Amino acid sequence: MIRAFFGLTQNPFDRREFELLPAQQEIVDTLKVHCQQGGLCLVLGLPGTGKSVIKQALQRPPENQHLVAAVARTLHT
Repeated sequence: MIRAFFGLTQNPFDRREFELLPAQQEIVDTLKVHCQQGGLCLVLGLPGTGKSVIKQALQRPPENQHLVAAVARTLHT
C-alpha cells in the first residue's frame, strides 16, 4: 500500500541490487576463494564499514550460474 501511494516499484532500501565499492569487491573475491577451498574467515570492522553489505554480496547467487533441479525416478517397484 505504501509503495502504491508513493509510486514506488520496489521496497525502499532493498538490498537485491547494490554496487560494491572496489575495496569491498576485493574482499568479496578473496572470501569466495577461501570459501571454495573450505577455509574459515572472520570479517571484523567498526560499525558502518560494510560488513553486512559484504555478507549480502556473498549470499547472492552468481549471475552466470543457474540452479537446475533434476527429479529421477526408478522403474523398480
